[in-house]
Amino acid sequence: MVEFWFLFICNMLIPVTMLVLGYLFKGIHFPKDVNALCGYRTSMSMKNEKTWKFANAYWGKICWRIGWGVTLVTAFATILSYLAGEEIFNTTSIVLCMGQCAVLLVTIIPVERALKKKFDRNGEER
Repeated sequence: MVEFWFLFICNMLIPVTMLVLGYLFKGIHFPKDVNALCGYRTSMSMKNEKTWKFANAYWGKICWRIGWGVTLVTAFATILSYLAGEEIFNTTSIVLCMGQCAVLLVTIIPVERALKKKFDRNGEER
């Protein structure tokens, strides 16, 4: 049972992080100044203050929405795989981690599309 709780907590780290950052960033709690340490950092999002604020808020909304789905799928899959047996449980945990990382990376695509739609190459609003 200890192994279940350990892997359950490990499996929930990425989804909970997505929810927390999504909640913070979709509002006004993202990093105020353009910086290379924290926030949604791509070359387009770091052009100026407008692109920075837009990209961080947009990414926060996406992570908040997707985070709920990833959290539910992860919890459900972890519990079902535990009931199916140890080998399936361990394999499922690895697959979940890789899938969560892929989902987190995919959140970049809609943000960059929205940035390109709203701003030109120089970061000026269209």
